[in-house]
Formats: sequence, C-alpha cells, structure tokens
Amino acid sequence: LWHAPLTAIGHNYGTDYPGFPWLGILRMCIMCTLMGVLLTFLVAKSGSVWPAAILHAVSNAGPTILAGFVRPAKSVNPNALSFLIDGWEIALLLIAAVLLLVWDKVPETEALT
Repeated sequence: LWHAPLTAIGHNYGTDYPGFPWLGILRMCIMCTLMGVLLTFLVAKSGSVWPAAILHAVSNAGPTILAGFVRPAKSVNPNALSFLIDGWEIALLLIAAVLLLVWDKVPETEALT
C-alpha cells in the first residue's frame, strides 16, 4: 500500500487502463509482496542488502528500459507499458514459490562487516 498514492496518480501503470486506479493498486500490492519474498531471500542468504538494492533498482528501471526498445506509433507513457506485462507477475510468483520451497536448503552467509 506504500505505493498506492503514486499508483493512483498514474506513476506505475499510467491512467489509461481498465479498472484505474484500483486494479493498478491491487497489482502493485501483489507485485510488491512477491518481490518482497525475493528481496528478503537475497538479504537473508547473502548477508548484505546490496543484492536486494541492486535488484530493486533494476526492477524500477525495467519499464523505462523496455520502452527504449519499443517504438510505438504514438507517444506512450513508458510506465504504462509495464501494465501490459502480465508474465512478470507469473514469473515472480514462480520464483517466490521456489524460493520458499528451498529456503532452508540454501546456506546463509555471515553479514559483511
């Protein structure tokens, strides 16, 4: 819900999609929960926040980078393109499920001091 105000003004998915803004807020909650499993796994198993921070930055930049490779016929908000990528939630769900299954099998490292 931390991202809800920005999603409601169109930052994450734009404003031109069915169910605006409630569907966007719901999808953002799902995305953040699934991403939270992955980021927590990275921190817990690496002993450092840096792998999670880097992944978070890459995931934030993803829609903008994708928009650089797509040449739409008309001007499109690059963040709106991410709303069309349904596979990302499915991929995160699968990754989160696998991580939860193998959580105890992956050894933790000592925190870097």
